[in-house]
Amino acid sequence: SASIPGRLGPQVALSAQFYAAFAVIGRYVRKQACKGQKRIRRLSTLLREKDYTSFGLYIISDTKHLVFALSISLAILSAFRMVYVILVASQIIGKEFNRLLKRYFNHRRPAISGKKSPGMPSYHAQHSFAFALYISYVGLSHWLWPLIWASFVSWSRLALMVHSFDQVAVGCGIGALWGVTFARLCTSLVTLEGVTE
Repeated sequence: SASIPGRLGPQVALSAQFYAAFAVIGRYVRKQACKGQKRIRRLSTLLREKDYTSFGLYIISDTKHLVFALSISLAILSAFRMVYVILVASQIIGKEFNRLLKRYFNHRRPAISGKKSPGMPSYHAQHSFAFALYISYVGLSHWLWPLIWASFVSWSRLALMVHSFDQVAVGCGIGALWGVTFARLCTSLVTLEGVTE
């Protein structure tokens, strides 16, 4: 019986690391949830003003939040948990990296946007292309539909005039590299046989 703790030790340590990682994710989710009320008020205002074009563009743009929620759900429920845990980690780390880049470049958004925060690179473009390249690379989806979705999200940022073209283009490029990098990390750590079944 003295050997049992020794056998369980690595499992307990792994479980502690796993739950610590999800605690970080939980804090991130709560922070994003606090922004939900602001988004709802903005969409309600657009509906009252009958600005259906902007309403539709904001819906397309904000699908990235649905993608993040789906990623977390699959990280918890999927049989291929680590594939999605790495995906969620890439999104959280990518958000912080994007924040650092915005502070470094301090590149102004278009004046018409009314936003004072830096805009280089666009996080919506970065996030959507990182997600699209990741799930395509590891075989979770055919490459065409994720890239079409990512392109629509990126275009919506231009149509809403909250980013300039160069801010969106740089976001797309960084996102593509980010997605492939984490996908290669995933394939080096996880056996992907049957992941699409």
